[in-house]
Amino acid sequence: IVWGDLHLGEEDEIALKTSFDMTNKLKANKIVLHDVVNSHSISHHEKRDPFQLLKREEDGSWSLKNELKNVEDFFNNNKKHSFIVIRSNHDEFIDRWLMNEDWRKAPNKLLYLNFANIIANGEAPKGIIPYVLSKQTTNTYCLAVDESKVINGWEVGMHGHIGVHGSKPSPIQLKNLPIKTITGHTHVPHREDGHLSVGTLSKLRLGYNKGASAWLHSNVVIYPNGKTSHIHIIDGKYTTLI
Repeated sequence: IVWGDLHLGEEDEIALKTSFDMTNKLKANKIVLHDVVNSHSISHHEKRDPFQLLKREEDGSWSLKNELKNVEDFFNNNKKHSFIVIRSNHDEFIDRWLMNEDWRKAPNKLLYLNFANIIANGEAPKGIIPYVLSKQTTNTYCLAVDESKVINGWEVGMHGHIGVHGSKPSPIQLKNLPIKTITGHTHVPHREDGHLSVGTLSKLRLGYNKGASAWLHSNVVIYPNGKTSHIHIIDGKYTTLI
């Protein structure tokens, strides 16, 4: 089962609980995850908003250490499940932060220095989130960028934030690839010939999706015969679209 983008820290608790229920009833042996962490504590988007920074300081959510502990706890509290973690843009926010931030002027200074040393020593070739999960969990496998993972004829190793030759991806572009694909990233479930995208398991309003929104809590199931279906979650109940 490929879950909608997780965004721990901004997850919708009902959608997440329903997804576990769905996974258990279907007896899915692997859960594929996109955007496991929201990375709001070091997000370059929220850095530009002084009021958001003030809110983060007041409620303590500026702490990257706490955010990563929340991610570790999620996997360690669900050890009966096996997870495949797709390299995603929100997970990459941490690596981007390490490259672009002046640690002397930022919160999370000690963690910055620790992670910078790990990167400099070549100990995290897949990135910081895969490094942390490899050290702190036993039920995860993290894919690197461009690392393939095919399940019953479906390529699930792409998040959907990088298109062909580094371009901006689109459903039309992805459907024309020589293999069927399932991606995340858009938060909008979509079917386009040989391409599917999941929805999200985050809250449906996160402040930056203003106006009309097609975001939906939605997962994709891959059956043993290679068939797939979207399963949408609305008010804690789910419905199947073949």
